[in-house]
Amino acid sequence: MKKVLKEGFFEVAMENSASPDILNHLNNTVLGTPGRIRYQFSGITEKLSFIKECYYITLRKGDNLLGTIGFVRRLTLNQGKAYNSWYIRYFSIKAPLRAKKQKDAPRKKRQSSHMDNIFKSLPAGYFDNPNLFLGETSPVPGTLIYATVEKDNIRSQQFTGIVGFESAREFCSVSYSRTRLKMHDNITRINEIEKPAILEVLRSFYKDHTLFTTDNIFYNNNYFVYRDGREIIAGLQANPETWRIVEMPGLNGWLLLNILPVVPGISSFYNPEAFRFIGVEGFFYKEGYEDRIIPLIETAMAIHNAHFALTWLDTGSPVFHMLETLGNYGNLTRFISRVPADTKIKFIGYTEEEKKIFYNSPAYFSCFDMT
Repeated sequence: MKKVLKEGFFEVAMENSASPDILNHLNNTVLGTPGRIRYQFSGITEKLSFIKECYYITLRKGDNLLGTIGFVRRLTLNQGKAYNSWYIRYFSIKAPLRAKKQKDAPRKKRQSSHMDNIFKSLPAGYFDNPNLFLGETSPVPGTLIYATVEKDNIRSQQFTGIVGFESAREFCSVSYSRTRLKMHDNITRINEIEKPAILEVLRSFYKDHTLFTTDNIFYNNNYFVYRDGREIIAGLQANPETWRIVEMPGLNGWLLLNILPVVPGISSFYNPEAFRFIGVEGFFYKEGYEDRIIPLIETAMAIHNAHFALTWLDTGSPVFHMLETLGNYGNLTRFISRVPADTKIKFIGYTEEEKKIFYNSPAYFSCFDMT
């Protein structure tokens, strides 16, 4: 731990690993936007052990951890060219306790504002030069920092604006549901010897995208392919996930939280306290074989015994439009609203001309990053 600022009772530090209190903080964090879907992750400890490089800015008051910002270092491919990149993950500032008396509310609001101001001002140096985490005092031109922020999350939208992020692209969640699970023929997990070839296929498939990363492909050996004889014609990564759903607004939210969990048949596989689904990324398909994607999703759902699937896609990407054309999302997805969000990018040492590819090209999103 490296202490970088102390102001009053508050202390900010840089840490290069997830300490026990960071893990406890993240495992108890409720994510999402108030008034929309809010949820808690599971499996954070396992995922952090998989991430190659993740550094943290932490905010503490005494021994109490109040907030974290995680910086994941990776290379991304942007129209085929590799860029030094940092993905913002585990951005969580603990909300102050609800005041017991109304007269306490202004003091709590001032404390929350003070916490925000510290967190907004201090990490600016790291957002201007994330190589500070590596002990390098000079920023590297061509570096980028990126994050995903729900459109209605005003607090995060404001924070990213203050530290110099720009809204480059829009994306949304896409969901699938199946009340009956089904296995399809000709679908298997990828063999170890075939993995390098699949990576080359994916790099080619996403050559017109930005922010493409293969870091999370093959996580826990969950890449599935569709075979036509000896030829692989389509594939995707499918990770089993479990969330605790804390809040869902509106009539659909009320039905999802209160009615569906007790409906015979549905109650056997749907529980908002332990919402099981697969997170999907790394789609590819050869031309003319787009329709193999639905059997791939259905088979991965069956293998993981999950009746729901979620993916996150740039609304201008060919994959998004392909899935829209195929449809077949499932009856229960009518209760799950798509959540619109922005891709936020902080450019370090870029000309306006160099930024254009990030505005004009679809971005790639990893389900591993979103769960």
